[in-house]
Amino acid sequence: MHHDHAQNKVDWCLKKAQKELKKSEKHRGLVKKQPDINTAKEHIRKAEHYLKASIYLKKQNFSDISTSTLFYSMYHCLLAIAVKFGYESRNQECTFALIKNL
Repeated sequence: MHHDHAQNKVDWCLKKAQKELKKSEKHRGLVKKQPDINTAKEHIRKAEHYLKASIYLKKQNFSDISTSTLFYSMYHCLLAIAVKFGYESRNQECTFALIKNL
């Protein structure tokens, strides 16, 4: 993802969330908030949980299933980074663009 493309995607995600929050309490984009270390730590705990599940699944010969738990382990690390920088993401593409842009 080219830097300009990542910035454009982040801008689009921020606007998407603004529009959606006018209609309901839920959004599927990015919202700028105060950095929140406690929420970041919660995401790291979830990442560790998914990592432990991945290791368990692999030991039990379910490595095909462990790919999804490994993905969510890594994804929660990205969400922790996002919230540390003051963003709430509810969209994977938006999260990836944000991380690329940071």
